[in-house]
Amino acid sequence: MKISIFDNGMDSLKKGFMHLENFENLHFRNNNGKEKFFLLKDAIMNTHHGVEILLKQILINENELFAFSNIDKDLKFAIKEKREKNLKSIFEASCMPHTVTFREAIDRVKSLCGFSIQNSLESKLIKLESYRNQITHASIISDENDVLSTFEHLADHLDVFFLKALGNSYISLGRHDEFKKTCLASKDDSSIISFKKKSTLYLIEELEKISITLSPNGFKTIKDITLLKAIFSKLNNSNFSFGMDIYNGFNSGSVGNFHLSDSREMKIFALDNNSEYHLKIRELLIFTPSTDLTMSPLFVIYTDKYHDFSNTKSTSLIRTNEKIDCYEGMIIKDNGQEKCTWDKDEISKIHSYDDDKYFEIHKKNIYAFSGRGVFCFINIQKLQFRGAEFLLQESCDSLREIEILLRTQIK
Repeated sequence: MKISIFDNGMDSLKKGFMHLENFENLHFRNNNGKEKFFLLKDAIMNTHHGVEILLKQILINENELFAFSNIDKDLKFAIKEKREKNLKSIFEASCMPHTVTFREAIDRVKSLCGFSIQNSLESKLIKLESYRNQITHASIISDENDVLSTFEHLADHLDVFFLKALGNSYISLGRHDEFKKTCLASKDDSSIISFKKKSTLYLIEELEKISITLSPNGFKTIKDITLLKAIFSKLNNSNFSFGMDIYNGFNSGSVGNFHLSDSREMKIFALDNNSEYHLKIRELLIFTPSTDLTMSPLFVIYTDKYHDFSNTKSTSLIRTNEKIDCYEGMIIKDNGQEKCTWDKDEISKIHSYDDDKYFEIHKKNIYAFSGRGVFCFINIQKLQFRGAEFLLQESCDSLREIEILLRTQIK
């Protein structure tokens, strides 16, 4: 049997994330059986092995000796045998010298090969190694949610890093590189498919800059506030027009801007109905359909509890569902100054005015949403989104549940 170092690493890495996906399919369906934990164990072991082998491949590409811990008698013997037998690699020698450890491989890739590894990626790899050591040497006592947190965005980080360090020989876990090449090959015409590829390419290239990789018919659930702010900033800076459908039937065909604060408070501005939507974002799901479909990429927002509107006597509560409440406010002109009001009696009075007086006082509608649930999906205008409405009817505790549901349906 002969398997190259590179193929060995890629095989383990892909199997690791395959086992992770199978674990998630059971975990987010509240399967409490023991079998799912063996899947998570296999995910840890295979991913750790794949990363370690590919790190050693980077060292070998720079200098084969970098992959070995010491220049001892075993290494000297192997080097001599390689020279005398005209072997292609020291690894083909009959004596196998000791290679570097996982952590030493990380350090040498940085210090000897000159590749930078983000602190966030390195900390995840060190955590992964601790899980691997526990599995190898003892019984396993770990919180699966902590393990999932370690795996969160790990595939993205690895794809970005290994594509840079190993070049085109590396095959991205989510077919990110293939997806990008397909979009780059789009014809410069006015067809919908051409527009779809150009818009998808913009998302691929911009999110790649923040270590988020996209794949055909792929999903990304984002929780980190720094990443969320970066994503919506990139949407603001694009040349696309966005539409939005909200769980309670509100919609907009011309979303003007997204504003997101460090405290996760978000304002979405709709130009066509002169409204602001205020909410607190918990997480975001990005779905990127394959380029042969005219369906739009989708951005699904999951909200959290917002301000306390419990004083319903003075606040206008409208269109509630089981999880998210909607409150109506207005920006009005009062004595020459603009002010925001949530007082339901004042709002009701303004609604009763005739058109001339209404538009003299009324400046903008404001709707605040409080509660945990699927709030809306956002699409790129000109592209289809038929069928996406069912997302707004899903009752779930996180967007990962919807991701698992959609993932299995697409397959």
